[in-house]
Amino acid sequence: MQVLLVEDDPLVRTSIAKILERGGFAVTAVANGLAALSELRDRRFTAIVTDLRLPFLGGDDFFRQVEQLFPDMAKRVVFVTGWAQDSQVSEFLEKTSQPCLAKPFEAGELIAAVQSVAAKV
Repeated sequence: MQVLLVEDDPLVRTSIAKILERGGFAVTAVANGLAALSELRDRRFTAIVTDLRLPFLGGDDFFRQVEQLFPDMAKRVVFVTGWAQDSQVSEFLEKTSQPCLAKPFEAGELIAAVQSVAAKV
């Protein structure tokens, strides 16, 4: 299963990629939403794991673009954020109905969330 990982922090990106790879996923990792949209134009992914705070195109705007351009993929997004308690963030997340993991999270939580959205094929 192919997972697109969108995370701007290089250390966090590497850590999450390793967790996903150990969970049996092939990972394509990018640092921002614009790069992620480019990847989505080129190939299909089983799931997307994305941070909400990203340079150039934030995670919320990235998700809205995915909804418009790749509506089948919008149901396969898992958000990860350190800002889950922020009222604007929690409001956005409620509207998406997509899983969100608050940083820091357990490896098993991430694998389970990705498997859950991947099953929405």
